[in-house]
Amino acid sequence: MTVLTAAVVVLGLLCLLNLAVSTAVIRRLRLLGVRMDPAPGAGPAIGGPVPAFDVVADDGTSLDPDFLRGRHTLVAFLSTTCSACVADAPKLALRAAELDASGTRVLVVLLDDGEDARGLRRLLSPVGTLLTGENALAFMTAWRVEATPTYWLTGEDGTLAAELQDLDSLPLPLWAD
Repeated sequence: MTVLTAAVVVLGLLCLLNLAVSTAVIRRLRLLGVRMDPAPGAGPAIGGPVPAFDVVADDGTSLDPDFLRGRHTLVAFLSTTCSACVADAPKLALRAAELDASGTRVLVVLLDDGEDARGLRRLLSPVGTLLTGENALAFMTAWRVEATPTYWLTGEDGTLAAELQDLDSLPLPLWAD
């Protein structure tokens, strides 16, 4: 019985050590701003319809897949805990007028910790429709997005036109007339 107890204690300590090391590595990657590509096959298929969702934007607008029909949309998935997202947010804010001029609406899905410590909510709310809190998490889950920043372009017909990992690769104007 003593040997079994010792084995359980050692195994428990090894699990705690593994957890501590994993947490340290993840924090370090976030601080360095390392972009992690999602797993192959993650997220919806390009050319297919947008995933089903039913959420409420920060301004009280009810959003479902019909919201993404009738106009091209850039869906930006960002997080306040992601240094690459924090770096991309001002770029997105600067390009908002260009996007609007090209006929593209912007939907920002911002995972946050409830506080606007980095000012991202304040910066991104004029860019387009903003989702935060539980609604952002539900939207991101429905789209099976595993990494931030991630950008999706949808067509006027509500299909997924493209996925981008980098805002700098977003050419403007997006759509040829």
